[in-house]
Amino acid sequence: MEFNVFVGGSGKKLTDIQREALADFGVALEDGAIENKSHALVVKWLEGVVRLAKENLAKSNAIASNALSQSITVTPISLNDQSFVVAIEAADYWKFVDLGVKGANSTKRAPNSPFQYRDKRPPIRPIQEWIAFKGIPLEGRDKKAANRSFAINIANKIRREGLRATNFMSNAVSPEMIQVLTENIAEVLGKSISVATTR
Repeated sequence: MEFNVFVGGSGKKLTDIQREALADFGVALEDGAIENKSHALVVKWLEGVVRLAKENLAKSNAIASNALSQSITVTPISLNDQSFVVAIEAADYWKFVDLGVKGANSTKRAPNSPFQYRDKRPPIRPIQEWIAFKGIPLEGRDKKAANRSFAINIANKIRREGLRATNFMSNAVSPEMIQVLTENIAEVLGKSISVATTR
């Protein structure tokens, strides 16, 4: 997910009230440090989004190995006089966990998702790894064959019924969180901020 954050404004010095308000974001600044202030506030906001996304993911019971949660990070910010671009990165399958995937036969688990299974089922290798990671007991002498058979059954069910949407990231980048950035932080900065997100 990428956030294009455009910061532009007066370049005026902070008022005493604005300077006191910065403490709410955990930022202490030197006089005249306008760009450092912008950078620090946006980083704090992004860290809040990442924290919320990880909390939402944990509450959704969608964690198998914790790999997705650990992959959610804030990337470095590229900065110039007019704007800076910030990005939250996550493992490439994050959007399927977030928005879910409609099944070939049912859309109940992810009614608003743009993704849908049709002819192909999900790959079984990650499901086999999930079965092993969870320590799910398998019957029969040939555990490898039993693992594969069970994984195929799960993959076929996922294809038919879909994957449940967790909205772990969508809820973290909620309109309220964007409002904190575009209005509350902008007021402290004395600058205007707009946000565009891409998936």
